[in-house]
Amino acid sequence: MAITKIQAGALPADVITTAAIDDASITHAKLHTTMDLSSKTVTLPSVITDTITNKLPLAGGTMTGTLNVDVADLFVKDTTGGALGQVQIGAGTVQGFINIQKGDGTRNVQLSSDGDSYLNGGNVGIGQSVPVNRLHVSGADGYAYLKLTSDSTGHTDADGSRIGLNGSDLRIINAEAASILFQTQNSERMRIDSSGVVRIGGQTGTLKLGNDGTYYADIEWEYNNNELAFTTNNVSNFTFNSNGSERLRIDSSGNVGIGTSSPNQWASYTDSAATVLQVRNTSQRARIAINGGNGAHLDLVDYAGSANDKHMNIAVDGGILKFGSLNDAGNAWVKDGIMVMDLGLGTVQLGSQPAFVATTTNSIDMTTRAIIPYNSNLYDRATNFNAANHRFTAPVTGLYTFTTYHWHKSNTGGFTYLFLFLNGSVNFEFRNTRASSHSEYNRVGFTTTLAMSANDYVHVEGAGASGGELHTSAGSAYSHFSGYLIG
Repeated sequence: MAITKIQAGALPADVITTAAIDDASITHAKLHTTMDLSSKTVTLPSVITDTITNKLPLAGGTMTGTLNVDVADLFVKDTTGGALGQVQIGAGTVQGFINIQKGDGTRNVQLSSDGDSYLNGGNVGIGQSVPVNRLHVSGADGYAYLKLTSDSTGHTDADGSRIGLNGSDLRIINAEAASILFQTQNSERMRIDSSGVVRIGGQTGTLKLGNDGTYYADIEWEYNNNELAFTTNNVSNFTFNSNGSERLRIDSSGNVGIGTSSPNQWASYTDSAATVLQVRNTSQRARIAINGGNGAHLDLVDYAGSANDKHMNIAVDGGILKFGSLNDAGNAWVKDGIMVMDLGLGTVQLGSQPAFVATTTNSIDMTTRAIIPYNSNLYDRATNFNAANHRFTAPVTGLYTFTTYHWHKSNTGGFTYLFLFLNGSVNFEFRNTRASSHSEYNRVGFTTTLAMSANDYVHVEGAGASGGELHTSAGSAYSHFSGYLIG
């Protein structure tokens, strides 16, 4: 087939074969500017390469229909001056691909249907012709989102996750009923679960407020130690505010103020170095309320004290105000009810303050001095009177008062004596004298006050002389020994 058959612009048949084209004879002048290839197939011989004069210049013409190029790879090159720039379009047996190569031979773009694809030539814009970052996504309607889905989530608009701009707001959206996790060094640092709960650091974590190592505040928690710590650095005060006003302050010295910005103000009157909890309200009453389902308790601890004598407990339980002392561990009483007040009645009782009343169970006539056998405890609040040796032992240091009463036996004259012994020595002596005997019993007794130290003890002895006899009778109405701690 002669080449002149295509000079008039009409194709002689639906297929132009290799035999119809002689590449050596094709020139620019012989190519028509308009080629109507609709429903036609052009099969080019493999020998048509750079020898075609002016390369198939169709500028200014119109090409319609389908052009099928059946070759291994199609290259568009510019080798002027040794340049290596090219565009390669390939089909291959497995994948289709497009490679774009710079003039220095570097391949910067690869699009593959069954392999790695990449864009290394510069910034990439989606909806943006002047991208300013490696990937620049822009939405003219005010929305710019990157959509992430997988086969497990599904691929509809209601599936997967999105990150992007909604107006001026940055939004991270997980459409699934699952968490959003934040990790560093392959470890989870924070998560927002599907219910909106924010968890930071797992069982141990730190929330640091501040952008440098000089000024910051930390909130730390330690699951194993059940510990939550608030830490500030180079910050004078730690304040809690509500409704735009300060409500509580911890200053740099550890003083706590509620309703005041100067919680150490009162400490200056007594001890400027003291740590203070101050509650202040200048317009009405200031209150500290302690409410407990099993009693309300306030502990005062002096660590400078000796063993088991530095822990004071003030409690309200069942309408009763109690003062008591606890052991060092705070889990057992040393003395319960040192002072007790009935809040409903307003009555005050010195709780377990030592107090006793003892009497004799037998009638005894005494002439020779001996210990009066008070062998029955009518009352012993703190169990400090021993009926076996007839002694009272002071549990604490303080001022004590004691009273004892007996009888000068009837039908006797002479003398009767009562002695109060302190730690085995006579401390107080009372003597009753009757000039002559007669048939009546005379009441004899005394009341005295002693300063005693803890573990000091007292007892009473009696005697008669010059015909007199000291008589004890069974029952407190006749003979007794009593005492109590004044303070």
